[in-house]
Amino acid sequence: MRFRDWLQKEFALTDFQRVGPGWETGKLHGYDQASAKLLSDPKAVESLHKRFQSTKHDFDLYFARGPKANKAEFREKGVVDPQWAAENIDPSIKANPNAITVVFVGNVGAEKIPMTPWIIAHRIAHAVSSARGGGGGEHRKFIDQIEREFFELLKTNYNFEKKSTYGMDVPSRYTVGNDEALRMLFNAIGTMRSARKGLVSRPNEFHHEVFAQYLLGKKVQDDEYDDPSSVNFNSLPKSLGKSRGKQLHHQYHDDEHMTYDNDSRLKHIAHWYESSFDKMLDGLKGKVLVM
Repeated sequence: MRFRDWLQKEFALTDFQRVGPGWETGKLHGYDQASAKLLSDPKAVESLHKRFQSTKHDFDLYFARGPKANKAEFREKGVVDPQWAAENIDPSIKANPNAITVVFVGNVGAEKIPMTPWIIAHRIAHAVSSARGGGGGEHRKFIDQIEREFFELLKTNYNFEKKSTYGMDVPSRYTVGNDEALRMLFNAIGTMRSARKGLVSRPNEFHHEVFAQYLLGKKVQDDEYDDPSSVNFNSLPKSLGKSRGKQLHHQYHDDEHMTYDNDSRLKHIAHWYESSFDKMLDGLKGKVLVM
């Protein structure tokens, strides 16, 4: 069996291509040295294929490295016409009608974290959120809905009222604002490495991290749900935050009934993430996204 045929049979990552002159000349063109090395290392590429093995959707990944691709206006562009991608980035880029094609034009992240499988999955989340049309158009609506669920958990358990962005009740520097409350909550309940280390700095980044967990995490079956889930959360802690004036206390933490109810709600939210991401990716099958 040819390697490509075996790859298509065994893995959801149905194609992986490095395109553009930079891979031959050694010029980085928007990639950091560590990412360029990872994407050229056969063992690292094999690891990437294996990490995508459990995904429900097929992906074709292109890593474009060259002066044509390294343009600021191409970053997080979202869905593009395949002909546009071939003409403006690289002629070898083609839409696969049976997969989601993602074209990376560099490692754009501010911190230049090397493009490990997790970071690639996180970046795909950015591409999905930038998409217009297909399932990607559902992203903002879903995030608004799911953040309302999180604010309800904050209100019920920590007595936190969502602050209005208008009028006189905009939070001062002595109070906890909306984004900060979500950030504290996400770092507490998140089970991925960034949350465990308290590194989630913005709510949107947490949603992208959950997407990476959904895409690459091990699927676990739960008796309450038909489909297995790779997204899971910690229980709500006794308090959120550490500094004086920026701490929220769980008013029902020792109530077993409330703990059970909260755990059930968090489990429901985890499966909601899964089903919503499934729907978004269903709508992007056959499309080309530039990231």
